Amino acid sequence: MNSIYIINFAHNLKINTMKKNSKLSFFIFILILFAVSCSNETSISKESNGEYTKITKEKGKLAKDSMIQGFPCKSSWVHYYSNGNISQFELAKEFTIAGISFSKKTIVFLDSNGVLSQVYLPKDQIIQSYQCTGGNMKSATGFYPSGKLHFFFPHDNVLIDGVLCKGGAMSGIWLYESGKLKKAYAATKLKLNEKVYKKGSLIEL
Repeated sequence: MNSIYIINFAHNLKINTMKKNSKLSFFIFILILFAVSCSNETSISKESNGEYTKITKEKGKLAKDSMIQGFPCKSSWVHYYSNGNISQFELAKEFTIAGISFSKKTIVFLDSNGVLSQVYLPKDQIIQSYQCTGGNMKSATGFYPSGKLHFFFPHDNVLIDGVLCKGGAMSGIWLYESGKLKKAYAATKLKLNEKVYKKGSLIEL
């Protein structure tokens, strides 16, 4: 039963019963409104460690740097899943997640189970031997649930498994969890597994 229906029901109930017992109808009306407010409770209200200056259904703006569900969150917007778990935040200080040390101001994305999924780095960073681009909101760096590197956007061309992969903000590189090359754009014309790839074409292994 949605909130609008409940409110309309309460309003009609109040009118129909007011003539019989105005005090009783008013009491019932207040109880139903309270139930509606509880049903619309945001996931943010479940988190007691943060003080917010602004709150919407799925996010809140922290008044100060705070530890939220074990993560040092900067005084900025913190996003939540419907289950109450944190989904996105900005690091207030250098912090290690999934065995990887991230700098202050890194924007972190978690899955609904609280596992690292991707980040936007505030500056370039070497992660698992690869230079991952930072400093903008266009080049994300992604991870498998194990913490292994899933995808990244290097500035320059990168040689992986004998394939020269194109770098750049629009040229991502995807890896298998084992670290083997999964998908990339060819930096030069090449022949691989009896197939010829033109420069800039997508390679999927």
